[in-house]
Amino acid sequence: SLAELAARMRVHIANARTTRGAMSVVDGARGLLITTDETGTMLMASPEVRRLIDELSAAQSALLIEGLRQLAATRSGPSADYRLDHSGVSYALALLGPSSSGTIRFELRRSGEGLECRLLQEAFGLTPREADVLLWTARGKSNKDTSEILNISARTVNKHLEQVFVKVGVENRASAAAAATRVMLSA
Repeated sequence: SLAELAARMRVHIANARTTRGAMSVVDGARGLLITTDETGTMLMASPEVRRLIDELSAAQSALLIEGLRQLAATRSGPSADYRLDHSGVSYALALLGPSSSGTIRFELRRSGEGLECRLLQEAFGLTPREADVLLWTARGKSNKDTSEILNISARTVNKHLEQVFVKVGVENRASAAAAATRVMLSA
């Protein structure tokens, strides 16, 4: 029947346009976006995700695939259970939600955890603990607060800050915090 054939063609053309539109959105996205079907099978991924997947080890790829399947099945939000560490950057898999076309959207979110301290270490030649102290100082924490966060004495925090001031080339907390903030924002 010609009418049935024409109706089927219209449906297929509409589906193709929807898919092409979704692909162009994902391809144009600068984020780490992934779409899957209801089972968690990857359908589309942004160019940045494709590059990342090419660089992952087999174990990391398996973890990503398992994460997509589990989150698609449970429809839960961001999960620390599906965290990838690659080239010094940590990524967490997060469910963005279902789309109107029946696919499920995910994002790999970069975590700055640890990255800021490494940046400070490299920029100023700090030890890891000095970088921790400078980071919390830049976040506006007092020596007492920093000592509780890092589980060291306030006196030890003060001694680390003295070394930080010398290495950064500043004389006070505000100047050190400003220098640290500039480094972290430039990355």
